[in-house]
Amino acid sequence: MKSGIRDTMTWFHTWIGLVLCWVMYFMFVTGTTGYFDEEIDQYMMPEIAHHEQVSLESRFETLMNYGNQNALGAEQWFLTPEAFRGGMLSRIFYRLPQEEDPESLQNFNITMNPKTGESIEGTARETAGGQTLYRMHWRLHYINPDLAYYLIGVVTLFMFIGVVSGIVIHRKIFTDFFTFRNKSNGKGWLDAHNLMSVSSLPFQLMIAYSGLLFMVTTFLPVIGYASYGFDVGKTIDAAQSLRISYKVEASGRAADMLAPNDLMTSILEKVDRDDIKRINVKHPGDENAVIIVRPMESIYGARSAEGYVFSAVTGEYIETLPHALNAAMQINTVMLDLHEGLFAKTDLRWLYFVAGILGSGMIASGSIYYVRKRRVKLGPNAEMPRNLRNIESGNIAVTVGLMAGIAAFFIANRLLPVEMDNRADWEVHCMFIVWGLCFVHAFIRTNSQAWKEQCYFTSLLYLALPFINGMTIDQHLFNAINEGNWIFASTDLLSILFSLIFGAIAFQMGKKVTLSRPKMRTAPTRSAMVRDH
Repeated sequence: MKSGIRDTMTWFHTWIGLVLCWVMYFMFVTGTTGYFDEEIDQYMMPEIAHHEQVSLESRFETLMNYGNQNALGAEQWFLTPEAFRGGMLSRIFYRLPQEEDPESLQNFNITMNPKTGESIEGTARETAGGQTLYRMHWRLHYINPDLAYYLIGVVTLFMFIGVVSGIVIHRKIFTDFFTFRNKSNGKGWLDAHNLMSVSSLPFQLMIAYSGLLFMVTTFLPVIGYASYGFDVGKTIDAAQSLRISYKVEASGRAADMLAPNDLMTSILEKVDRDDIKRINVKHPGDENAVIIVRPMESIYGARSAEGYVFSAVTGEYIETLPHALNAAMQINTVMLDLHEGLFAKTDLRWLYFVAGILGSGMIASGSIYYVRKRRVKLGPNAEMPRNLRNIESGNIAVTVGLMAGIAAFFIANRLLPVEMDNRADWEVHCMFIVWGLCFVHAFIRTNSQAWKEQCYFTSLLYLALPFINGMTIDQHLFNAINEGNWIFASTDLLSILFSLIFGAIAFQMGKKVTLSRPKMRTAPTRSAMVRDH
Protein backbone atom coordinates (compact mmCIF):
# COMPACT_ATOMS: atom_id res chain seq x y z
CA MET A 1 0.00 0.00 0.00
CA LYS A 2 1.14 3.52 -0.75
CA SER A 3 1.36 5.81 2.25
CA GLY A 4 -0.62 8.73 0.82
CA ILE A 5 -2.50 10.13 -2.12
CA ARG A 6 0.60 11.71 -3.67
CA ASP A 7 2.58 8.48 -3.37
CA THR A 8 -0.30 6.62 -5.00
CA MET A 9 -0.53 9.18 -7.78
CA THR A 10 3.24 8.96 -8.30
CA TRP A 11 2.96 5.19 -8.73
CA PHE A 12 0.03 5.59 -11.16
CA HIS A 13 1.79 8.32 -13.12
CA THR A 14 5.01 6.35 -13.51
CA TRP A 15 3.52 3.07 -14.60
CA ILE A 16 0.81 4.50 -16.86
CA GLY A 17 3.50 6.54 -18.56
CA LEU A 18 5.84 3.56 -18.91
CA VAL A 19 3.26 1.14 -20.32
CA LEU A 20 1.45 3.49 -22.70
CA CYS A 21 3.98 6.24 -23.49
CA TRP A 22 4.95 4.88 -26.91
CA VAL A 23 1.37 4.78 -28.17
CA MET A 24 0.68 8.23 -26.66
CA TYR A 25 3.80 9.61 -28.34
CA PHE A 26 2.64 8.30 -31.72
CA MET A 27 -0.81 9.81 -31.13
CA PHE A 28 0.64 13.19 -30.18
CA VAL A 29 3.13 13.45 -33.03
CA THR A 30 0.72 12.38 -35.78
CA GLY A 31 -2.17 14.30 -34.22
CA THR A 32 -0.06 17.46 -34.07
CA THR A 33 0.50 17.29 -37.84
CA GLY A 34 -3.30 17.41 -38.17
CA TYR A 35 -3.35 21.08 -37.23
CA PHE A 36 -1.72 21.75 -40.59
CA ASP A 37 -3.17 18.80 -42.49
CA GLU A 38 -4.58 20.94 -45.30
CA GLU A 39 -1.30 22.82 -45.67
CA ILE A 40 0.54 19.48 -45.85
CA ASP A 41 -1.92 18.31 -48.52
CA GLN A 42 -0.99 21.32 -50.62
CA TYR A 43 2.75 20.91 -50.01
CA MET A 44 2.53 17.35 -51.29
CA MET A 45 0.88 18.45 -54.56
CA PRO A 46 3.59 20.76 -55.93
CA GLU A 47 2.11 20.75 -59.44
CA ILE A 48 -0.63 23.12 -58.24
CA ALA A 49 0.13 26.82 -57.73
CA HIS A 50 -1.64 26.88 -54.37
CA HIS A 51 -0.50 30.37 -53.41
CA GLU A 52 -2.20 32.17 -56.31
CA GLN A 53 -5.17 34.33 -55.31
CA VAL A 54 -8.67 33.88 -56.76
CA SER A 55 -11.62 36.00 -55.66
CA LEU A 56 -14.59 34.48 -53.81
CA GLU A 57 -16.90 35.59 -56.64
CA SER A 58 -14.81 33.78 -59.25
CA ARG A 59 -14.64 30.62 -57.15
CA PHE A 60 -18.41 30.62 -56.58
CA GLU A 61 -19.15 31.24 -60.25
CA THR A 62 -16.88 28.38 -61.35
CA LEU A 63 -18.46 25.96 -58.87
CA MET A 64 -22.03 26.92 -59.80
CA ASN A 65 -21.29 26.64 -63.52
CA TYR A 66 -19.76 23.20 -62.99
CA GLY A 67 -22.81 22.08 -61.02
CA ASN A 68 -25.22 23.41 -63.66
CA GLN A 69 -23.37 21.51 -66.38
CA ASN A 70 -22.72 18.24 -64.55
CA ALA A 71 -24.91 17.81 -61.47
CA LEU A 72 -28.44 19.17 -62.00
CA GLY A 73 -29.82 15.71 -61.19
CA ALA A 74 -28.36 15.79 -57.67
CA GLU A 75 -30.52 16.54 -54.64
CA GLN A 76 -27.96 19.00 -53.33
CA TRP A 77 -24.46 20.34 -53.88
CA PHE A 78 -21.86 21.02 -51.23
CA LEU A 79 -19.54 23.81 -52.36
CA THR A 80 -16.24 24.69 -50.70
CA PRO A 81 -14.87 27.82 -52.39
CA GLU A 82 -11.51 27.40 -50.62
CA ALA A 83 -10.86 23.66 -50.54
CA PHE A 84 -7.64 24.04 -48.53
CA ARG A 85 -6.79 26.78 -46.05
CA GLY A 86 -5.02 29.59 -47.82
CA GLY A 87 -4.97 27.67 -51.12
CA MET A 88 -6.27 28.24 -54.61
CA LEU A 89 -8.32 25.08 -55.18
CA SER A 90 -12.11 24.76 -54.81
CA ARG A 91 -14.32 21.70 -54.30
CA ILE A 92 -17.83 20.48 -55.12
CA PHE A 93 -19.44 17.34 -53.71
CA TYR A 94 -22.69 15.79 -54.95
CA ARG A 95 -24.43 12.43 -55.47
CA LEU A 96 -26.09 11.14 -58.64
CA PRO A 97 -28.05 7.92 -59.28
CA GLN A 98 -25.99 5.19 -60.90
CA GLU A 99 -27.02 4.23 -64.44
CA GLU A 100 -27.06 0.50 -63.73
CA ASP A 101 -28.84 0.91 -60.37
CA PRO A 102 -30.87 4.14 -60.01
CA GLU A 103 -31.61 3.27 -56.38
CA SER A 104 -27.93 3.60 -55.53
CA LEU A 105 -26.12 6.92 -55.45
CA GLN A 106 -22.61 7.54 -56.72
CA ASN A 107 -20.45 10.09 -54.92
CA PHE A 108 -18.62 12.80 -56.84
CA ASN A 109 -15.99 14.78 -54.94
CA ILE A 110 -14.35 17.13 -57.44
CA THR A 111 -11.40 19.32 -56.49
CA MET A 112 -10.82 21.87 -59.23
CA ASN A 113 -8.81 24.82 -60.37
CA PRO A 114 -11.28 27.73 -60.02
CA LYS A 115 -9.58 29.60 -62.87
CA THR A 116 -10.29 26.88 -65.41
CA GLY A 117 -13.07 24.83 -63.80
CA GLU A 118 -11.07 21.66 -64.49
CA SER A 119 -10.51 18.85 -62.02
CA ILE A 120 -6.97 18.49 -60.72
CA GLU A 121 -7.23 14.71 -61.09
CA GLY A 122 -4.50 13.71 -63.49
CA THR A 123 -2.72 17.04 -62.94
CA ALA A 124 -1.54 16.70 -59.34
CA ARG A 125 0.38 13.66 -58.17
CA GLU A 126 -1.40 11.04 -56.08
CA THR A 127 -0.47 11.54 -52.43
CA ALA A 128 -1.51 10.32 -49.00
CA GLY A 129 -1.19 13.90 -47.76
CA GLY A 130 -1.71 15.42 -44.35
CA GLN A 131 -5.10 13.79 -43.86
CA THR A 132 -3.46 10.36 -43.70
CA LEU A 133 -0.97 11.52 -41.06
CA TYR A 134 -3.79 13.07 -39.05
CA ARG A 135 -5.98 9.96 -39.18
CA MET A 136 -3.09 7.83 -37.93
CA HIS A 137 -3.39 9.38 -34.47
CA TRP A 138 -6.62 7.49 -33.86
CA ARG A 139 -6.74 4.84 -36.60
CA LEU A 140 -3.10 3.76 -36.08
CA HIS A 141 -2.92 2.54 -39.73
CA TYR A 142 -2.58 -1.15 -40.74
CA ILE A 143 -4.81 -2.04 -37.77
CA ASN A 144 -8.50 -2.93 -37.84
CA PRO A 145 -10.32 0.41 -37.30
CA ASP A 146 -12.62 -0.98 -34.61
CA LEU A 147 -9.71 -2.44 -32.66
CA ALA A 148 -7.76 0.79 -33.08
CA TYR A 149 -10.73 2.80 -31.82
CA TYR A 150 -10.99 0.76 -28.60
CA LEU A 151 -7.23 0.83 -28.07
CA ILE A 152 -7.05 4.60 -28.52
CA GLY A 153 -10.00 4.99 -26.15
CA VAL A 154 -8.20 3.07 -23.42
CA VAL A 155 -4.97 5.00 -24.00
CA THR A 156 -6.86 8.31 -23.89
CA LEU A 157 -8.47 7.35 -20.58
CA PHE A 158 -5.12 6.52 -19.02
CA MET A 159 -3.59 9.63 -20.51
CA PHE A 160 -6.20 11.70 -18.72
CA ILE A 161 -5.41 9.84 -15.49
CA GLY A 162 -1.72 10.52 -16.13
CA VAL A 163 -2.30 14.24 -16.58
CA VAL A 164 -4.44 14.48 -13.42
CA SER A 165 -1.98 12.42 -11.37
CA GLY A 166 0.86 14.61 -12.65
CA ILE A 167 -0.96 17.69 -11.35
CA VAL A 168 -1.38 16.02 -7.94
CA ILE A 169 2.32 15.11 -7.83
CA HIS A 170 3.53 18.59 -8.69
CA ARG A 171 1.73 20.60 -6.04
CA LYS A 172 4.60 23.12 -6.18
CA ILE A 173 3.96 23.54 -9.86
CA PHE A 174 5.75 26.87 -10.32
CA THR A 175 8.78 25.71 -8.33
CA ASP A 176 9.06 22.63 -10.54
CA PHE A 177 8.60 24.80 -13.62
CA PHE A 178 11.66 26.92 -12.80
CA THR A 179 13.86 24.08 -11.48
CA PHE A 180 16.87 23.13 -13.62
CA ARG A 181 19.34 20.59 -12.25
CA ASN A 182 22.64 19.03 -13.25
CA LYS A 183 22.26 16.83 -16.31
CA SER A 184 24.90 14.38 -15.10
CA ASN A 185 22.56 12.76 -12.59
CA GLY A 186 19.72 12.31 -15.09
CA LYS A 187 17.42 14.87 -13.48
CA GLY A 188 17.83 17.27 -16.37
CA TRP A 189 15.36 15.04 -18.23
CA LEU A 190 12.92 15.29 -15.31
CA ASP A 191 13.19 19.08 -15.39
CA ALA A 192 12.60 19.08 -19.15
CA HIS A 193 9.60 16.81 -18.59
CA ASN A 194 8.20 19.18 -15.94
CA LEU A 195 8.84 22.26 -18.06
CA MET A 196 7.03 20.90 -21.12
CA SER A 197 4.23 19.43 -19.00
CA VAL A 198 3.45 22.64 -17.13
CA SER A 199 3.82 24.96 -20.12
CA SER A 200 1.27 22.98 -22.13
CA LEU A 201 -0.92 21.77 -19.24
CA PRO A 202 -4.22 23.38 -20.37
CA PHE A 203 -3.73 21.85 -23.82
CA GLN A 204 -3.06 18.38 -22.35
CA LEU A 205 -6.19 18.54 -20.20
CA MET A 206 -8.35 19.74 -23.09
CA ILE A 207 -7.04 17.13 -25.54
CA ALA A 208 -7.43 14.22 -23.12
CA TYR A 209 -10.88 15.23 -21.82
CA SER A 210 -12.35 16.09 -25.22
CA GLY A 211 -10.91 12.87 -26.66
CA LEU A 212 -12.72 10.89 -23.98
CA LEU A 213 -16.02 12.60 -24.76
CA PHE A 214 -15.87 11.37 -28.36
CA MET A 215 -15.74 7.77 -27.14
CA VAL A 216 -18.24 7.92 -24.30
CA THR A 217 -20.97 6.00 -26.15
CA THR A 218 -18.46 3.26 -27.02
CA PHE A 219 -17.23 2.68 -23.48
CA LEU A 220 -20.41 3.73 -21.63
CA PRO A 221 -23.16 2.69 -24.07
CA VAL A 222 -25.94 3.06 -21.49
CA ILE A 223 -25.50 6.84 -21.69
CA GLY A 224 -26.17 7.01 -25.39
CA TYR A 225 -28.15 3.92 -26.32
CA ALA A 226 -30.27 2.77 -23.37
CA SER A 227 -33.14 5.17 -24.08
CA TYR A 228 -33.43 3.73 -27.60
CA GLY A 229 -33.33 0.06 -26.66
CA PHE A 230 -29.65 -0.15 -27.60
CA ASP A 231 -30.66 0.29 -31.24
CA VAL A 232 -27.68 2.10 -32.75
CA GLY A 233 -29.63 3.12 -35.86
CA LYS A 234 -32.37 4.81 -33.81
CA THR A 235 -29.76 6.53 -31.67
CA ILE A 236 -27.97 7.93 -34.73
CA ASP A 237 -31.28 9.13 -36.20
CA ALA A 238 -32.14 10.86 -32.93
CA ALA A 239 -28.74 12.54 -32.79
CA GLN A 240 -29.03 13.70 -36.39
CA SER A 241 -32.43 15.19 -35.68
CA LEU A 242 -30.80 17.53 -33.17
CA ARG A 243 -28.43 18.95 -35.77
CA ILE A 244 -29.42 22.10 -37.60
CA SER A 245 -30.89 21.25 -40.98
CA TYR A 246 -33.05 23.45 -43.18
CA LYS A 247 -35.80 21.31 -44.68
CA VAL A 248 -37.34 22.24 -48.02
CA GLU A 249 -39.24 20.07 -50.47
CA ALA A 250 -38.64 20.16 -54.21
CA SER A 251 -41.62 21.54 -56.15
CA GLY A 252 -40.96 19.41 -59.20
CA ARG A 253 -41.03 22.51 -61.41
CA ALA A 254 -37.81 23.47 -63.12
CA ALA A 255 -36.51 27.00 -62.72
CA ASP A 256 -33.27 28.75 -63.61
CA MET A 257 -31.22 29.83 -60.65
CA LEU A 258 -30.06 33.41 -60.36
CA ALA A 259 -26.71 34.23 -61.94
CA PRO A 260 -23.80 33.35 -59.58
CA ASN A 261 -22.57 36.94 -59.35
CA ASP A 262 -26.05 38.20 -58.39
CA LEU A 263 -26.44 35.40 -55.84
CA MET A 264 -23.09 36.25 -54.27
CA THR A 265 -24.08 39.94 -54.12
CA SER A 266 -27.17 38.97 -52.08
CA ILE A 267 -25.12 36.67 -49.84
CA LEU A 268 -22.51 39.34 -49.11
CA GLU A 269 -25.23 41.70 -47.88
CA LYS A 270 -25.72 39.36 -44.90
CA VAL A 271 -22.39 37.51 -44.50
CA ASP A 272 -18.84 38.83 -44.44
CA ARG A 273 -16.81 37.34 -47.30
CA ASP A 274 -13.99 36.23 -44.97
CA ASP A 275 -16.48 34.14 -42.97
CA ILE A 276 -17.88 32.15 -45.89
CA LYS A 277 -16.49 28.63 -45.69
CA ARG A 278 -19.13 26.26 -47.08
CA ILE A 279 -22.21 26.70 -49.29
CA ASN A 280 -25.00 24.15 -49.60
CA VAL A 281 -27.32 24.30 -52.65
CA LYS A 282 -30.51 22.28 -52.10
CA HIS A 283 -32.65 21.12 -55.04
CA PRO A 284 -30.60 22.93 -57.70
CA GLY A 285 -32.62 23.77 -60.82
CA ASP A 286 -35.93 23.56 -58.94
CA GLU A 287 -38.34 26.39 -58.20
CA ASN A 288 -37.77 25.86 -54.46
CA ALA A 289 -33.98 25.74 -54.67
CA VAL A 290 -32.25 27.36 -51.71
CA ILE A 291 -28.69 28.24 -50.81
CA ILE A 292 -27.44 27.83 -47.23
CA VAL A 293 -24.24 29.65 -46.34
CA ARG A 294 -22.41 28.35 -43.27
CA PRO A 295 -19.63 30.55 -41.89
CA MET A 296 -16.92 29.25 -39.60
CA GLU A 297 -15.98 32.31 -37.62
CA SER A 298 -15.94 31.19 -33.99
CA ILE A 299 -15.36 28.36 -31.56
CA TYR A 300 -18.60 26.79 -32.74
CA GLY A 301 -16.90 25.75 -35.94
CA ALA A 302 -18.37 24.35 -39.13
CA ARG A 303 -20.59 21.70 -37.59
CA SER A 304 -22.91 24.05 -35.74
CA ALA A 305 -22.19 27.54 -37.04
CA GLU A 306 -25.35 29.45 -37.80
CA GLY A 307 -26.49 29.27 -41.41
CA TYR A 308 -27.96 31.94 -43.65
CA VAL A 309 -30.68 30.77 -46.06
CA PHE A 310 -31.32 32.39 -49.44
CA SER A 311 -33.55 31.57 -52.40
CA ALA A 312 -31.39 30.28 -55.24
CA VAL A 313 -33.94 31.53 -57.78
CA THR A 314 -34.47 35.10 -56.58
CA GLY A 315 -31.49 35.64 -54.24
CA GLU A 316 -33.91 36.72 -51.50
CA TYR A 317 -32.77 36.25 -47.88
CA ILE A 318 -35.10 33.81 -46.10
CA GLU A 319 -33.88 33.21 -42.54
CA THR A 320 -30.95 32.59 -40.19
CA LEU A 321 -30.49 29.18 -38.59
CA PRO A 322 -29.44 28.95 -34.90
CA HIS A 323 -26.21 27.38 -33.69
CA ALA A 324 -27.72 24.24 -32.18
CA LEU A 325 -31.03 22.86 -30.95
CA ASN A 326 -29.92 22.06 -27.41
CA ALA A 327 -27.05 22.53 -24.98
CA ALA A 328 -25.78 18.95 -25.32
CA MET A 329 -25.21 19.31 -29.06
CA GLN A 330 -23.57 22.68 -28.53
CA ILE A 331 -21.18 21.30 -25.89
CA ASN A 332 -20.35 18.34 -28.11
CA THR A 333 -19.54 20.65 -31.01
CA VAL A 334 -17.46 23.02 -28.90
CA MET A 335 -15.36 20.16 -27.48
CA LEU A 336 -14.87 18.58 -30.90
CA ASP A 337 -13.82 21.87 -32.45
CA LEU A 338 -11.46 22.55 -29.55
CA HIS A 339 -9.87 19.13 -30.03
CA GLU A 340 -9.45 19.49 -33.80
CA GLY A 341 -8.76 23.24 -33.82
CA LEU A 342 -11.09 23.72 -36.80
CA PHE A 343 -12.03 27.24 -35.73
CA ALA A 344 -8.44 28.43 -35.35
CA LYS A 345 -6.88 31.08 -37.54
CA THR A 346 -3.25 30.73 -38.61
CA ASP A 347 -1.69 32.27 -35.47
CA LEU A 348 -3.77 30.15 -33.10
CA ARG A 349 -3.12 27.10 -35.25
CA TRP A 350 0.61 27.63 -34.70
CA LEU A 351 -0.06 27.77 -30.95
CA TYR A 352 -1.87 24.42 -31.22
CA PHE A 353 1.10 23.04 -33.14
CA VAL A 354 3.64 24.24 -30.56
CA ALA A 355 1.48 22.82 -27.74
CA GLY A 356 1.39 19.49 -29.57
CA ILE A 357 5.17 19.51 -29.94
CA LEU A 358 5.53 20.26 -26.22
CA GLY A 359 3.15 17.39 -25.44
CA SER A 360 5.24 15.05 -27.60
CA GLY A 361 8.39 16.27 -25.86
CA MET A 362 6.74 15.78 -22.47
CA ILE A 363 6.10 12.10 -23.23
CA ALA A 364 9.55 11.54 -24.75
CA SER A 365 11.44 13.19 -21.86
CA GLY A 366 9.40 11.28 -19.29
CA SER A 367 10.22 7.94 -20.91
CA ILE A 368 13.91 8.87 -21.14
CA TYR A 369 14.02 9.99 -17.51
CA TYR A 370 12.55 6.66 -16.38
CA VAL A 371 15.61 4.87 -17.79
CA ARG A 372 18.20 7.50 -16.83
CA LYS A 373 17.08 7.55 -13.22
CA ARG A 374 17.55 3.81 -12.91
CA ARG A 375 20.91 3.92 -14.63
CA VAL A 376 22.13 6.45 -12.05
CA LYS A 377 21.01 4.16 -9.23
CA LEU A 378 22.97 1.28 -10.76
CA GLY A 379 26.19 3.30 -10.69
CA PRO A 380 28.57 4.27 -13.53
CA ASN A 381 30.26 0.87 -13.83
CA ALA A 382 27.30 -1.46 -13.32
CA GLU A 383 25.98 -3.54 -16.19
CA MET A 384 22.61 -2.37 -17.45
CA PRO A 385 19.84 -5.00 -16.98
CA ARG A 386 18.49 -6.42 -20.22
CA ASN A 387 14.93 -5.25 -19.60
CA LEU A 388 16.08 -1.69 -18.94
CA ARG A 389 18.24 -1.76 -22.07
CA ASN A 390 15.26 -2.95 -24.12
CA ILE A 391 13.12 -0.12 -22.75
CA GLU A 392 15.75 2.43 -23.76
CA SER A 393 16.11 0.83 -27.20
CA GLY A 394 12.36 1.17 -27.61
CA ASN A 395 12.53 4.80 -26.47
CA ILE A 396 15.13 5.53 -29.15
CA ALA A 397 13.21 3.79 -31.93
CA VAL A 398 9.91 5.46 -31.01
CA THR A 399 10.97 8.99 -30.11
CA VAL A 400 13.61 9.45 -32.82
CA GLY A 401 12.64 6.74 -35.31
CA LEU A 402 9.08 8.00 -35.73
CA MET A 403 10.38 11.46 -36.64
CA ALA A 404 12.75 9.86 -39.15
CA GLY A 405 9.79 7.96 -40.62
CA ILE A 406 7.76 11.17 -41.05
CA ALA A 407 10.72 12.80 -42.83
CA ALA A 408 10.86 9.76 -45.13
CA PHE A 409 7.12 10.20 -45.79
CA PHE A 410 7.74 13.70 -47.16
CA ILE A 411 10.85 12.66 -49.10
CA ALA A 412 8.95 9.75 -50.69
CA ASN A 413 6.37 12.24 -51.94
CA ARG A 414 9.09 13.97 -53.92
CA LEU A 415 11.11 10.94 -55.11
CA LEU A 416 8.57 8.23 -55.94
CA PRO A 417 7.66 8.14 -59.66
CA VAL A 418 4.65 10.38 -60.30
CA GLU A 419 2.90 7.70 -62.41
CA MET A 420 3.53 4.92 -59.90
CA ASP A 421 0.57 2.67 -59.04
CA ASN A 422 -0.65 2.93 -55.43
CA ARG A 423 1.67 5.86 -54.97
CA ALA A 424 -0.15 7.25 -51.94
CA ASP A 425 0.06 3.89 -50.17
CA TRP A 426 3.77 3.67 -50.87
CA GLU A 427 4.39 7.06 -49.30
CA VAL A 428 3.01 5.59 -46.10
CA HIS A 429 4.87 2.31 -46.59
CA CYS A 430 8.15 4.24 -46.87
CA MET A 431 7.41 5.96 -43.58
CA PHE A 432 6.85 2.68 -41.74
CA ILE A 433 9.75 0.90 -43.47
CA VAL A 434 12.17 3.57 -42.25
CA TRP A 435 10.60 3.49 -38.79
CA GLY A 436 10.88 -0.31 -38.71
CA LEU A 437 14.55 -0.13 -39.67
CA CYS A 438 15.08 2.31 -36.80
CA PHE A 439 13.67 -0.33 -34.44
CA VAL A 440 16.10 -2.93 -35.78
CA HIS A 441 18.99 -0.47 -35.50
CA ALA A 442 18.10 0.52 -31.93
CA PHE A 443 18.19 -3.08 -30.75
CA ILE A 444 21.41 -4.17 -32.49
CA ARG A 445 23.51 -1.17 -31.47
CA THR A 446 24.45 -0.06 -27.98
CA ASN A 447 22.12 2.55 -26.55
CA SER A 448 24.67 5.36 -26.74
CA GLN A 449 25.49 4.49 -30.36
CA ALA A 450 21.82 4.20 -31.31
CA TRP A 451 20.92 7.57 -29.78
CA LYS A 452 23.71 9.37 -31.59
CA GLU A 453 23.36 7.61 -34.95
CA GLN A 454 19.58 7.86 -35.18
CA CYS A 455 19.60 11.54 -34.24
CA TYR A 456 22.22 12.24 -36.92
CA PHE A 457 20.23 10.16 -39.43
CA THR A 458 17.01 12.03 -38.65
CA SER A 459 18.83 15.35 -38.83
CA LEU A 460 20.17 14.46 -42.29
CA LEU A 461 16.71 13.41 -43.55
CA TYR A 462 15.14 16.73 -42.54
CA LEU A 463 18.09 18.67 -43.95
CA ALA A 464 17.81 16.73 -47.21
CA LEU A 465 14.15 17.61 -47.78
CA PRO A 466 14.68 21.28 -48.84
CA PHE A 467 17.51 20.20 -51.18
CA ILE A 468 15.36 17.46 -52.70
CA ASN A 469 12.66 20.08 -53.28
CA GLY A 470 15.18 22.24 -55.09
CA MET A 471 16.17 19.34 -57.35
CA THR A 472 12.70 18.00 -58.12
CA ILE A 473 10.34 21.01 -58.25
CA ASP A 474 10.58 24.71 -59.02
CA GLN A 475 9.07 25.70 -55.66
CA HIS A 476 12.30 25.42 -53.71
CA LEU A 477 12.85 27.52 -50.59
CA PHE A 478 14.13 30.73 -52.21
CA ASN A 479 11.57 30.68 -55.03
CA ALA A 480 8.78 30.01 -52.53
CA ILE A 481 9.82 32.97 -50.37
CA ASN A 482 10.18 35.22 -53.40
CA GLU A 483 6.71 34.28 -54.71
CA GLY A 484 5.05 34.50 -51.29
CA ASN A 485 4.28 30.77 -51.22
CA TRP A 486 4.54 30.44 -47.45
CA ILE A 487 3.07 26.94 -47.30
CA PHE A 488 6.12 25.61 -49.14
CA ALA A 489 8.59 28.03 -47.57
CA SER A 490 7.49 27.42 -43.98
CA THR A 491 7.58 23.64 -44.45
CA ASP A 492 11.17 23.80 -45.69
CA LEU A 493 12.16 26.18 -42.89
CA LEU A 494 10.53 23.94 -40.30
CA SER A 495 12.38 20.98 -41.79
CA ILE A 496 15.68 22.84 -41.38
CA LEU A 497 14.77 23.68 -37.77
CA PHE A 498 14.07 20.00 -36.99
CA SER A 499 17.39 19.12 -38.62
CA LEU A 500 19.22 21.56 -36.34
CA ILE A 501 17.41 20.25 -33.26
CA PHE A 502 18.22 16.60 -33.94
CA GLY A 503 21.74 17.53 -34.96
CA ALA A 504 22.24 19.34 -31.65
CA ILE A 505 20.85 16.36 -29.73
CA ALA A 506 23.19 14.01 -31.61
CA PHE A 507 26.16 16.24 -30.86
CA GLN A 508 25.22 16.34 -27.19
CA MET A 509 24.74 12.56 -27.13
CA GLY A 510 28.23 12.21 -28.61
CA LYS A 511 29.74 13.67 -25.48
CA LYS A 512 30.61 11.23 -22.76
CA VAL A 513 28.22 11.76 -19.87
CA THR A 514 29.14 10.38 -16.47
CA LEU A 515 26.16 9.00 -14.62
CA SER A 516 27.31 9.55 -11.06
CA ARG A 517 25.42 8.52 -8.01
CA PRO A 518 23.67 11.39 -6.24
CA LYS A 519 24.88 12.07 -2.72
CA MET A 520 22.61 10.18 -0.33
CA ARG A 521 21.36 11.73 2.83
CA THR A 522 20.84 9.56 5.88
CA ALA A 523 17.13 10.29 5.90
CA PRO A 524 15.78 11.64 2.64
CA THR A 525 12.63 13.66 3.07
CA ARG A 526 9.34 12.35 1.79
CA SER A 527 8.82 15.46 -0.36
CA ALA A 528 12.12 14.80 -2.14
CA MET A 529 11.15 11.18 -2.78
CA VAL A 530 7.83 12.23 -4.31
CA ARG A 531 9.34 15.05 -6.37
CA ASP A 532 11.88 12.73 -7.99
CA HIS A 533 9.29 9.96 -8.68
